[in-house]
Amino acid sequence: MTPRPRTALSRLLRRTVPTPVTSALRRYRGTSAANAPASAVPSADERLRRSEARTKELLELLADAQARAAQHEGTLAEAQAQLADAVAERDAARKEVRRLRNHVAIWQRRIKSPSFLRHHHAWVDLGKHYRQDPSPAKERIGELNRKLWVHAYAASHGVALPTIYALAERPEDVDLSRLPDEFVVKSDGGTASKAVLPLRRVGEDRYEWISHDPPRTLSTTEVVEHFQAARAAGASYGPVFAEQLLRPLHGEGLPDDVKIYVAYGKVLHVLLRRPQIIDGRPVTTTRYVDDKGVSLGKVALWGQHSEDIPVPEQLDQMLAVAVRLSLSLPMPLCRVDMYETPDGPVLGEITRTPGAPHFYREDHDLFLGNEWTKAEARLFEDMHQGRSGRPLWGPHADLSMIDDIPGFDAPQA
Repeated sequence: MTPRPRTALSRLLRRTVPTPVTSALRRYRGTSAANAPASAVPSADERLRRSEARTKELLELLADAQARAAQHEGTLAEAQAQLADAVAERDAARKEVRRLRNHVAIWQRRIKSPSFLRHHHAWVDLGKHYRQDPSPAKERIGELNRKLWVHAYAASHGVALPTIYALAERPEDVDLSRLPDEFVVKSDGGTASKAVLPLRRVGEDRYEWISHDPPRTLSTTEVVEHFQAARAAGASYGPVFAEQLLRPLHGEGLPDDVKIYVAYGKVLHVLLRRPQIIDGRPVTTTRYVDDKGVSLGKVALWGQHSEDIPVPEQLDQMLAVAVRLSLSLPMPLCRVDMYETPDGPVLGEITRTPGAPHFYREDHDLFLGNEWTKAEARLFEDMHQGRSGRPLWGPHADLSMIDDIPGFDAPQA
């Protein structure tokens, strides 16, 4: 039996005309709703409580999500920092590799060509050999380490020197009370920082250490202990003497150091050196000039350069002294230290192996190395022509100061 097709009227009647079943369901639903207890319907407070609980739960979920996000951000930041450190280390390593390659290239060029640094190292090694060699050849080089020998030698050439006030074998034998109010105590051999003590009397048995920063005063006992400690450390040896404290041509304080590098009669450069206080700290500034007083710029790769140090007014006289002394010594290079004073240039010392790092700009190192080689050639030629291999004492030699000091060789022609 085939179902009859539904018409629009039949569909409408099914919706509007209740059947027994639909009528019963409607009656049941109405009765249940009417008879339901009041507690089954959520109150406004209950709905609020549930809403707050749900809100709290959602906030906790949000906080947890934010914490996880922050943790991930921290991990990301840490990873980024580690990456930045790795990149910095890589860049530093690349820079160091470039520096080392450049350094190796410079040394390769210096090995193949004249270099002041290479000459200086060889000259230092030769000096060590002479110090260990007991032969008379020691006087040719080794005695330049002795201040009193240099004093007598320079005086023989008519060079101005500080006046010596007292001389003794031991520091405790120098009577400071009998000296002028200003003087310098030195040991015959040793480093300048330990073996030289400029002093000014400021009271009964109290002496101001002039070059010390911060200011300090010493008693006679403390002066003796200073030199005894220097001797124990190997920084001071030989007799102790007191000499004149030099004053600068202009102003107060100590005069600038004028260190002249001479290659057997030819001036290579002049190092001007001035101790200063910068930002409350003691700093030694330097400036390099040529034999005309023209600045060479920052040719040294160490130290603090300053163009403010003036060129000495007595530079020409200083250079003449340095050249004369250089030609009298049987060595290709020496450094002659001078001071500009109201009484004219005064000699400080002669050094055969100047103490400094000696890392110069490459072009300047090459220039100095070439001049050193030429000086060796001139010296060898002079010796071939009959020049003595010993220092040539001047006509004004007075050995009374050093005759009784052990370890000095008598000068020979």
